[in-house]
Amino acid sequence: MIVAPSAAVVVFVIVAIIGLIMAVMHLRGKPPRLGLVRGHGVLAAVGIVLMVVSTALLASAWAGAALALFILTALAGLTMASAHAEDKKVKGGVIVGHAALGILATALVLTALLAGWLPA
Repeated sequence: MIVAPSAAVVVFVIVAIIGLIMAVMHLRGKPPRLGLVRGHGVLAAVGIVLMVVSTALLASAWAGAALALFILTALAGLTMASAHAEDKKVKGGVIVGHAALGILATALVLTALLAGWLPA
């Protein structure tokens, strides 16, 4: 039984909730708390590892496509973390792009699971 794709979806939903909280804080002009930023990043890394395992075990194009989107999402996240570390303002477009990629990747995995294209 392979649980990596469904576990990844659960992890990425939690990551998205934390990301939404941070985005609201950013829009209100308050920097996100460091604990939220770190938790978001660590959980996202866990989700990516689960997707790497899924892709390797399943040899699925769906898992591979989602993994590629999650990696692009992570790169955008690292860009924001780097800017934050240098006390630079993170642009709204980067935040929106980061969120859109993450939501798209999560939706892709969830759709593939629900359609039976990936084993749950």
